[in-house]
Formats: sequence, C-alpha cells, structure tokens
Amino acid sequence: MNYRRLAPIATLLLTLLLLAYAPASLVRARAPGYAPGATIIFVVDQSGSMRDGPILNQASGARGPASDPDGLALLALNSGIQPIFQRIVLSELERISVDLVGQEHEIGVVLFGGGLEPNEGSVRIAVPITKVEIQRDKDGNVTSNIDGLLPKNPSNLGDTAFSGAFDAVCTMINCDQGPPPGRKQIVVLLTDGAPARDTISYNINEPTNYFNALGSRFSGLFKNSELWVLGLDRSNRFWSINQPFWEKIAPGHTRLLTNPSDIAPIFSQIALEAIGEPLAPPRVCDGTSFSVEPYKASLSLILEYPDVNSKAEFFLPSGEKLTRKTAAVAGYTRSALSESFVITDPVPGEWRCQIVGTGVTPQFRDIQGLFRVTNLEIGRFGDIPSACRDFNLTITYRDRNNKPIAEIPEYPLNQLVTVVIDGTPIKRNLIAVDSQRTVWRIDGDLTPSEGGGTYPLDISVSLAKGSQATIFADTSHSITIDPRLPCLSVVAPTNGGVSSMHDRLSPVGVTLDVLLSQGGNPAQLEGIFREDVNKIITGTLLGPSHLSRDVVFSAVPEKPGLFRALVNDLPTTLSAGGVYTFTAQLTATTQAGERYALATPTISFTREPCTFWRAVQIAIRVAALAAVLIVLTLIGLFILLITPPYPHGILVVQRRVTGDAAAFRQWDDLHTFSFTSAKLFGILPMRWVTLLVKSKTTQTTINIRRARAKYVKVAREEGISATLFPAKKGSSKREFTFTRHGQSRDLGGDLRLLYQDYGKQRP
Repeated sequence: MNYRRLAPIATLLLTLLLLAYAPASLVRARAPGYAPGATIIFVVDQSGSMRDGPILNQASGARGPASDPDGLALLALNSGIQPIFQRIVLSELERISVDLVGQEHEIGVVLFGGGLEPNEGSVRIAVPITKVEIQRDKDGNVTSNIDGLLPKNPSNLGDTAFSGAFDAVCTMINCDQGPPPGRKQIVVLLTDGAPARDTISYNINEPTNYFNALGSRFSGLFKNSELWVLGLDRSNRFWSINQPFWEKIAPGHTRLLTNPSDIAPIFSQIALEAIGEPLAPPRVCDGTSFSVEPYKASLSLILEYPDVNSKAEFFLPSGEKLTRKTAAVAGYTRSALSESFVITDPVPGEWRCQIVGTGVTPQFRDIQGLFRVTNLEIGRFGDIPSACRDFNLTITYRDRNNKPIAEIPEYPLNQLVTVVIDGTPIKRNLIAVDSQRTVWRIDGDLTPSEGGGTYPLDISVSLAKGSQATIFADTSHSITIDPRLPCLSVVAPTNGGVSSMHDRLSPVGVTLDVLLSQGGNPAQLEGIFREDVNKIITGTLLGPSHLSRDVVFSAVPEKPGLFRALVNDLPTTLSAGGVYTFTAQLTATTQAGERYALATPTISFTREPCTFWRAVQIAIRVAALAAVLIVLTLIGLFILLITPPYPHGILVVQRRVTGDAAAFRQWDDLHTFSFTSAKLFGILPMRWVTLLVKSKTTQTTINIRRARAKYVKVAREEGISATLFPAKKGSSKREFTFTRHGQSRDLGGDLRLLYQDYGKQRP
C-alpha cells in the first residue's frame, strides 16, 4: 500500500475547480500583516537510534534494536501530511461557498540528529516555512508545492539533540512572540523520545532534570505554539521511559505510532486542531436525502470512509447513479479512505448517499458552490438611452462559460432592481423578454433626469418559492445617460395654433422650427455625431386631401440648436385650409458608431386663408356660378326655342276696299307675316317666331312694327297666339288667338287681321 497517498491529494482539484467557477468578486484582499491560517513545522528525528538502533557499547560500536526500522518517521511525514492538506482544501471550499475570507497555511520541516557542535550538521532545515499552494506537475496532475520539497529518504544525523532541533524551529518563527490574531503555530515532533549528545545533559535513569531544563529553555516556543509529540519506537525501548515528561510539555498531544495505519487518524486530529472544525458537520451516508439548491455553479461531494473496504454511492434527484462518467462530473478522485466528486451546474433537488453492502457507515460532506452567475450583462431595451425620453434596461446572467443562465421553471426567481436617479431609489421588478427566460427587462420604464448622468444599479435575486434569502446580489453596475445626446422639440408652429395661407393675394408657406437641447439649453453639437448636422433632422407634414410633404431641416446661423425648414409648395385654395400635422425626426450616428434616433410628438395646427383672400375667392366662385347659370339658361332657352311644337300659318293685315273697287273685292292685303317660313339662321325652325315690318311706310300705314306668334292648342283645335307690337311708341300691344283657318280680328278703322292655316286656301 502506498501510504503517501492515503489521503487524496487530487482533492486539491476541488479548490481549483471552485476557484475557477467563483466570480471575480471573490478575490479577497487581506489587511497588511494579517494572514489567518496555520503555520505547521514538522520536526523529524533522524538520529541513528531511529534507523540503526542505539549504540550499546562505544568501544565495539554494538547497537541495540532500531526504534524506527521501517522509516516510519518519513512515512508519517509524507503520508500523514496529506490529511492536513485535505483539511486545508475542505476549509477553503467551505469558506468560498459562503464567501468568507480565505486562509493561508504554511509548512516547514526540520530534520535533526545530535552533536555537541553546531557545525556537525546534526540539524537540517529540509523545508523552510513555505506557503501551501496548489499546482500541476509536468503530467498535469494536481499536487501541492510542498510535495516536491519533502525529504523521501531517511538520514543518519547522529544522536538525538532536541535542543538543537528546537533552536532551528526558533530561527524559523519567533518563539518568544505569539503569532498574530487568527493564526496558529503548531510544531509536530516525530521521535523515539530519547535524547543523546545534547547540549543539555541527559540521564536515562533520571530524565527529570533534562526535561525541566528543556521546558525552561524553550518556554516561549511551548507557550506560543501547540506541540505534538509522536513516538516512533517499534520496540518501545525509550518511549515509555520519556512519555510522561513529553506529556507534561505537550499535554494531551502525545501519541505512540507503531503501525502505518496509525498515521492518518493522528494527523487528521492534528489537522482538525490546526485548520479548525469544518463549518458544517458531515452527513451520514445512510440513504437519507439531502437538498441541493438551484442555480449553483458546482457541488463538491467528499466521502470519508472509515476503512479501506468501505464503499458508497450518490444518486441524483432523477434516481440516476452518480459515476465519474456522469456528464456533469468535472472532477473525480478516489483513495483508500476517501472519494470526491466535483459536479458543475448540479441538478437541484433531493440527492442521496447510500452505503454499498454493510459495515461502518461512511460520512460525506456536500459543499455547494456559489450562485452560477459569474458575469452580469446590462443592456438597453430599445434605442440609446438619453435624457429626452424614458428608458429601459435588460439584464442577462451568464455563467463561467459566458452562456446565458435560464430560469428553471420549478424554481422561479424574484429579481429586484433598484436604480438611483438623482439620489432617489426607484425599485422595479424584472420580467422575461424571451421565451427561454434568459433575458430580463425592468417591468416599467424609467424617467431620467433632464441633465442625464450615471445611475447606480442594485440587483438582488431570490427564489420566489421557499427561502426569500438573497441568493445573488450585485452593486457593481450602473447606467449612464449621456447628457450630450440632444433632445428634439418643435418650436413652430405651436400645437393647436393657426397660420394664414396668404398675405392679401400672395400665398404664404409654412415655417417649421425645431430645437435641439442639452439639459434644457440649446445644444452644442460639435463632435457628437458623425454626420453633417444639416442632414440629421427631417420631418413629415400631412394635410387635407392626403397632402404629404417630406422636409429637411438646416441649422439657423447664430442660433445654436435651432433648425428650420420652409415649405412653400402648399396649395392655397380654400379647400387646402384645415388641420395639418407635423412630426420631426432626428437620425444620426454617434462617434461610437451607434444609431441615435428621436421623434417628436405629432403636433397639429390649422391653416386658413385671410379675410380678403376669402372674399376674393367667394366673389370668384359666385361669378363663376352665375356665369354657368346664365350659360345654362341660354342653352335651355335655345333648346326650348328650337324644339316643337312650332307655330304655323300666316297672318295677313287687310284693309277694307272702298269705292268702285268694292264691287270686285272686299279686302286688300297690306302686309303678310309668314310664321311657317321663319327659321333660325335660315335652318332651324323656332317655337316662338317674331317678324318685323321693315318698311317705315308700311309700319305707319298699318300701325304695326312687328308681330310674334307661338303655337297654342285650345280644346281639340290647334292654332297660334299672336302678339302685335304697335309702331307708335306709347301704344299698347295687342294679342289675338287663332284656332281656325280664316279667322279674323278687327284692328280698328278699316283694318283687320286674318289667320290662314298652313296649307289652307286664302279666302
């Protein structure tokens, strides 16, 4: 059996794994001059009596039986020191798991024999006080830096001079001054117990004086250090004689080692007193379940077997047996008396440790690592935060591999974010953004201060079910609102305002003004954006009848932050008046290459014509309407004029014949009005026909200037209605209706008016 590996040196791998998984915040600084932990110095007897036996006869050189023929002293040093290393590792693991300050432990080794002169080489500092560190050998195995320093082969350094050995110890530590608070000094002496050739005289039959002098000379060492004396005397030739004196110097700390199996238990007890009791007591591996909390970065399981024949097994919550080949196992070691697992991202729930077979029940320790988060990523939810608008944040938790950590459905989280804005803490919960529940955002937008600034973030996470204790907290982040990023507002026209479309008869466009501001003051844009400032602001103007205009703004000289656009191509008719809406947009690229976009709230204003222009427009409209009506009337009259029924027949103005001619005829024709032959433009017949008496002489003779006729129907008879207009002004016109051929009407005097129907014979 290789007793140098009785305790698993690879257990040290656990420290490396947990340290690798621990967040950077666990790097803890110590105050100057203060280093909690233990300094352990091993003082190993390498006298001749240990290996070759004591000299019984100086003349012949005859020796008695050797006290340590098997080299148990160095075996104890090399094998027994491993439980101390294991306890160091266990202590560090537990301290890391609860975020306690770590410890520093130191080892030193003194080999001694005996000689009256200092230069005889009877005392050798084999290992000066050295801080215990974890390292890897050339093959990649995890070891301690002390391993390579420990002496492996026994030496013969003469007789046994304890005073020389303790003098060497006092050169390594200040024996007369105690260690600083929090540190322990432990001296472990491995010897057969019998001094020889020491500077203090020794009488084997009366050792009292020797040990009194030794205790007096090194009272400071024995007072300020814990002394362990381990007897290595296979034949018990010297130990029983001197044991009472050693027990007086090291009360309760003396033991006899006669078998290699005694090494580990004794050194485990030394480790317990040197390093301290573990923070949590071990569990009994009897099949009882133990809980593994969710969201842990690692789980270290360390089995401690009572004998080399013990065996136990762990089972996951699913019932699967844990083996070194289980996917989550990142580290595994086994030795004669222990077995260790390191599991990454352990499955939460109830685990079990169960003994295999029968025998003494093993014990185990479960050391659960810290919350899995090793990196907290703060992002923005939406565009670049600025002082111009409310903002929101996203939070992603990442593990040691920089992978997002998802919420476990069975173990929901309470996540609280406190943002301090201008000294006022604002508390918000987090809600999931994606279905995988790896990205979270604040459940309500935050309002920045006008001048921007840096706002500290305090993030705490607890389980929604069960314990409400915080399982993760972070105060190292903040969100910065760059006060240089400008805000955008519309200056003109005012929301709800009214603007005129004209200046008397001249059309007037729209002047649009927007202002960029920083903390309420006009913005200074030099060095903020990559683009030309005259190209970063645009706008959209909408009006009645689907009117739409895209506008581009230019900086107004001598007015910092003011940008203007003139829109002169708008319609100016009365129908173009009404409600207009306007929205401005800023789109630019910061010097860091990020897109920065803002849009103003939409404003509304009314455009209307002035009173004079409105009157002109109304007058023009009325005139146009009147003209249309006149034209329509004329067209109607024209159509009525040329459409039937048409008058037909002729009217004849006759004079009664007197004198001799009366014997031949009664009437002479003076003038004939032929309505049937009258046509418009000589082409179109007319409903109303007016005929003129062109001759003045005839007009005077018959006293008629013109005649007008229109078609009439009376009962079943058709005819004309005739109107005669007198030639003499001031006289009244006369109207007659004719329905039969040959009807006549008296015109007064010797005149009459005769109607002859078309196609009829004249009388």
